[in-house]
Amino acid sequence: MRYPPLSAEPQLYKLKDDPKEKVNLATTNPQKVKELSAGLDEWYVPTERQSGTLAAAAPKPRRRP
Repeated sequence: MRYPPLSAEPQLYKLKDDPKEKVNLATTNPQKVKELSAGLDEWYVPTERQSGTLAAAAPKPRRRP
């Protein structure tokens, strides 16, 4: 499941069967979306979600001039 922007709908894909993420399963699996959203809410920093920014998972490599 992807964490949606504040104004977007949830996105849920079965990557094994749909690696290009063409079929959003969120509307047909609302219970799974609810379950996964609860886990994300526990993990994700609420202030970052409100501001719409994401902390980098790893520092970006420096580019050489």
